[in-house]
Amino acid sequence: MKRSGLSMAAMVATVVMVLTVSTYAITARTVNPLVGLSFQGTTAVCHAKCFAGSDNDNIQATLTLYCGANRLDSWDGSGKGTISLSGTCRVETGKQYKLTLTYSINGNTKPPVTVTSKCN
Repeated sequence: MKRSGLSMAAMVATVVMVLTVSTYAITARTVNPLVGLSFQGTTAVCHAKCFAGSDNDNIQATLTLYCGANRLDSWDGSGKGTISLSGTCRVETGKQYKLTLTYSINGNTKPPVTVTSKCN
């Protein structure tokens, strides 16, 4: 009888531990955004995806395309949990472009995320 009591206690402890780890994994969602810049001929294709800590968190974001210090275009978005931004802009071959995502979660400004690429 003692054996089944120990086995039952071990099984309960294992289930509690698994549920605790699973719950932590769900609540500790990654908040790193994804930003991409590619070219289709002389068209820049810009996109970003922002993730908040939970589905109820508010996100506000702006995606801006630059050539040097010149702002070429920008796209704004807001929502809860996860948002996507995208847009296209006419560009010139042979030049370097910078795409910057600025965003905030629940009013807290996050560090901008920038990618650069040359249109060939």
